[in-house]
Amino acid sequence: YDEEHRLFGVFDGMGTSEGARGAANLAATKFFQVRANGLDAGGLGSVIDEVSKSVAIHFPTDGTTAVVARVDSEGRLHWASVGDSRLYVLKDGRVKQMTADEGVGNRLLNYCGPYTHGCCQIGVLDADQWDTFMLCSDGITGDWKDQLLSDIDIETVLNEYKPQDAAQKLYQLSKKDDDKTVIVVGK
Repeated sequence: YDEEHRLFGVFDGMGTSEGARGAANLAATKFFQVRANGLDAGGLGSVIDEVSKSVAIHFPTDGTTAVVARVDSEGRLHWASVGDSRLYVLKDGRVKQMTADEGVGNRLLNYCGPYTHGCCQIGVLDADQWDTFMLCSDGITGDWKDQLLSDIDIETVLNEYKPQDAAQKLYQLSKKDDDKTVIVVGK
């Protein structure tokens, strides 16, 4: 993340290969090089599309998911997503998943890399529409029924813990063995 510019992102390589890790690292590096300061949700989506082209060139058989968010000077939350990394928003004690998984189980139908369909999920929330947000990889939320954290699990943690402690608690509660990345940000 880039705290100075209030820019956050989770990039989760597809699979456990070196290429998947390389794709995620390249995507994150390129994304944060842009510094996306001042970009709205559509601009964040365009940056993800550009990052996806680089991933496809450098890692033609691998890819990564991405979920990114930026809090602007008025407290609006701009976000963009591709794949199955997720954005959750907590408002007035209730959690809502803002992104939709672009795949089934652990099979992605859209991602950053070769054969991408592009960044199709973008949005913006006014400052009064969120209190806390969480970006996470599927390693936190799970792929299969026996791994899934429920919205109630996530809501409980986000309500009971400060952001840093909530991130650690969600990491501990996750039931998947890999790809565990979580960022929790409060106002």
